Amino acid sequence: MNKSSENISQEINSFFNESPSLNQKAWGMINQFYHIILTYMDENNISQSDLAKRMGKSRSAVSQLFSKTPNITIKKMVEIADAIGINLEISSPDVTNENKITESEHPAAKKYITRKPKNLIKLNSAVSS
Repeated sequence: MNKSSENISQEINSFFNESPSLNQKAWGMINQFYHIILTYMDENNISQSDLAKRMGKSRSAVSQLFSKTPNITIKKMVEIADAIGINLEISSPDVTNENKITESEHPAAKKYITRKPKNLIKLNSAVSS
C-alpha cells in the first residue's frame, strides 16, 4: 500500500516537530561527547593507544569504548577527557549565570563549584537537530 505524498510529508513534519525523548537526549549528549573527544584527539595526534597508556587501560579496553554501543557513565567521560587533557562542563541554555546556585546560597555547592579550566568543552543539554 502506497502512502500519498501528503501523508508522508505529514509524518516527516510530525517526526521533526516532536520533542526528543529522554533516550534521544541522552544519546545526543553521548554522541556530542564522542565527537568532541575524537575531534580533539585527531587535532592533537592522540591515538587510541596513547589514550590507553594515559588511562592505564589496555588498548582493547579503550577500543571497546569507541567501537561498541556506548553505555558510558559521566565518570568515564571525565576520565577520558582528563586523560587527553581537556575538561568537561555540562550546561543548559535554560540556566543563566544569574540563576546559578552559588556557594553562599547553598553550602553543599562548594565541593562542586570550581574555577574554569583552560581546555574547557561543554556538553549542552539541548539536542541539535
